[in-house]
Amino acid sequence: MVGASAILDRFRLRRFDDVLGQDGILGSLREKIDRGRDDRLPHLVFTGRRGVGKRSLARLYAQMLLCEKAGEGAPCLKCNECKGVSIRSSFSYVEFSARRFPDERYFRERVEQTKMGMKGTFWRVFLIDDAEWLEAASADVMLKTLEKELDTVFIFVVNDIAQFSRALRSRCQVFRLTSVEHQALVSRLKAVCDRESLIYEERALSVIAQATGGRVGEALTRLAEVASLGEVTSASAWRTLNLEWGETMIACWQAQLRGQLDEALSHFEGIASDDEGRVRAMQSFALAVHFRSSIGTLPFGISPALECLADEAWLPILEGWENLSRRRSVPVNSLIEGAMKFWGGVNRLTPSLASFHNGYERLFGTQKDGPGPGIVAT
Repeated sequence: MVGASAILDRFRLRRFDDVLGQDGILGSLREKIDRGRDDRLPHLVFTGRRGVGKRSLARLYAQMLLCEKAGEGAPCLKCNECKGVSIRSSFSYVEFSARRFPDERYFRERVEQTKMGMKGTFWRVFLIDDAEWLEAASADVMLKTLEKELDTVFIFVVNDIAQFSRALRSRCQVFRLTSVEHQALVSRLKAVCDRESLIYEERALSVIAQATGGRVGEALTRLAEVASLGEVTSASAWRTLNLEWGETMIACWQAQLRGQLDEALSHFEGIASDDEGRVRAMQSFALAVHFRSSIGTLPFGISPALECLADEAWLPILEGWENLSRRRSVPVNSLIEGAMKFWGGVNRLTPSLASFHNGYERLFGTQKDGPGPGIVAT
């Protein structure tokens, strides 16, 4: 099997046309590149959610600035400078993570590196990843460098813009990358699979796109992980992304609604490996059932494992609550709110099996092998 990192390297951005959903940013970057050497280029900050593709776009922009034979919206990927960006270092290009090297000494050494040998490009480019981790002294040295060196371009990749140096931010143009629409991301994943001759199920690509919340970089990383195991199937995607507990949770609550305590317990123990994980999952699921029952969908952020479940997976759960509502002559929303209230009040550090037994008795009755009071077996 080919490793995930090797596959991901093949997925990297090759041209601006490969960038998805950032049209305004791309237009501005093209404008800067077209100006070439006629103007001093601004220093840039790429920010946005982790995994949205900030670093990949920053590297592509750096390649476009340094490439000896750049064409329309694409570097050649073969010249020394393109290769330098690919390996993260050359006499004209320096890339490092401020999370790993936050102090100014490391940066000073990298500046000296760019002064060695014959300089074959018009620009020197510094790409600093996780730039919010820069120490104050290091940020001050960079500030002096970017103000003094007219042939130097700084590109800062920032996850939390509020933690990034205000002085540096004031000298930069800030670009905020956003998540992309679900179907557009699925189409991109399909294009990547076709280009790389990967065998895939479209449902698996949809699961990856939804689980990663429209973040292109994260989706490609997860696709590479799944592809490293062989064919890109729904089963391998669920397993690799740790989404299997969503289906297990559906089975657990179906068994509870049928009054099958032993089966429900068996599923409950398989949801997570520890007490806290099981309680967290029950809390998320009770909240998800509330939204499914009240508005018919889930708001973003509850849990990828639950958001990726197909609509039909929820039908037996909602029907079970409706049956219980009719038998007890209690509004269904009151019953579901009772489940939310119970699991929401469980301390995540308490023994989960004791909490499960307590919750089952309160919500569904005490009979072990059959439906509890008011529950209709299905």
